[in-house]
Amino acid sequence: MEIDGPEIMFHLPNGLRYDHRATLVQSDTPEGDDLIAHLERDGLPKSLIHAGFVALDDFWWPWCVALEGDDIAAMAFTPHLGEAGAEIGVFTFPAFRGRGFAAAVTAGWASHSSLKDRTLIYSTRLTNRSSRQVAARLGLKIAGARVRIN
Repeated sequence: MEIDGPEIMFHLPNGLRYDHRATLVQSDTPEGDDLIAHLERDGLPKSLIHAGFVALDDFWWPWCVALEGDDIAAMAFTPHLGEAGAEIGVFTFPAFRGRGFAAAVTAGWASHSSLKDRTLIYSTRLTNRSSRQVAARLGLKIAGARVRIN
């Protein structure tokens, strides 16, 4: 038996806004289609491969990326999607950490048109200080906690 957690769960408001200089690109937009076409044509950049991305299927829909220039600085994707709710996953690439990209991409994901009628959840391990700082930066409210037993 393995215990995973504890995790803190936060309510993530739909349509959340966060001012940041990053260019946000969402799935299901012309810009998102262009990004995917570029990655299909040129392949995944080394930063994505080093982070464990194997193929474009790892961009779990709906997704949002934060760009700095041509570089993907952070990604928000959807590891859990249901009819009534969705949970975000966020990854900031090492060269861009500590500069607000995670908060920007989280807000961009929460503004995705396909999520507007769903309850959105942001969760993090209690020990993940950086992720808790993102929640604080966005003013998220605690909705609960969970522990998983595998």
